[in-house]
Amino acid sequence: MRNGQKSACAISAFIHDGSPIIVFGDGSIIWGNNEFAPMENGAIDAAICPLSGALIVLGDDGKLRKINSKGMVSNFGGDFGFADILIANQKRGLFCISASRKVFVIKNNGEILFEFTPPMSPNSVAFDVSGNNLAVGHGKGVTLYDLKTNEEPIDLPASGGICGLTFSPDLCFLVAATNEPGLIGWRLHDGVAFKMAGYPSKPTGFSWYDNGKKLLTSGGPVGVSWPFIGPNGPMGTNAETFETRRQIVTKVATAKNLVALGYADGGVDLCDINSKHSVHIGGPEYDPHAEFNPRKGETRISALTLSQNGKIGVWGNEDGKWGIWEN
Repeated sequence: MRNGQKSACAISAFIHDGSPIIVFGDGSIIWGNNEFAPMENGAIDAAICPLSGALIVLGDDGKLRKINSKGMVSNFGGDFGFADILIANQKRGLFCISASRKVFVIKNNGEILFEFTPPMSPNSVAFDVSGNNLAVGHGKGVTLYDLKTNEEPIDLPASGGICGLTFSPDLCFLVAATNEPGLIGWRLHDGVAFKMAGYPSKPTGFSWYDNGKKLLTSGGPVGVSWPFIGPNGPMGTNAETFETRRQIVTKVATAKNLVALGYADGGVDLCDINSKHSVHIGGPEYDPHAEFNPRKGETRISALTLSQNGKIGVWGNEDGKWGIWEN
């Protein structure tokens, strides 16, 4: 196990070709055994380039830069001004950037493919797995954009505003986190809406597992998993829970038979899906005698991922503490 301390919040964590990657808000990056700081103006978000495997980083200055494992930097795309979100789609090699009132979809060469202006300022975006559809969350709900036929966008209203989005891997459902807090979802072929309630905090962390049949979320004092089996998904069903400590879950990740839960107290636990047996893999050990304050969490886990084989876990928190766990 490796761990350390940086001077800024961990904003993204990845594992690419077996190498752990952590990006921090001050522009510093840990990539495998290398550490470098190529982003002088700081970093807002990051994604792995689907084609080259390079790291694409959105800077505080609104510019995109491509960075390789040795820390070499090159420009990627134009200047997007006040931008705060960057995501990638592996299937079509596309990126999406949320910038002020607009959303941009760009190709792998940095060229802008689409430019959209949703009904309100965007605060979350998500591609479906095919890369043919883009969901944009805002204060009035969700707007769906067709990136294949460029048909008129579809608006899905939701009260409370949207702060997180994810498509089911089978493209049957769209799930959104609201500011209320809670989850709202839509069955996409007919637009039927449903709610998944009971969260004390915004459930903005998502991870699909079991071949896309289950969705693990953050936002509760336990890891919350909803079934998406059959045509009705989670409608009329109860959620499964994974509990390893009494704290709010802020980030989640899954791999094979494992779920990783990152908590508001900075701890990270790994739980077996079948046995519910858990082990501590990062951050502070859980103290059952410590005072429980679910609203506190100054050291929230802000970045978390697992390798596909479940052998490597990477995490970072808002205070800049980070760790790499290997089994």
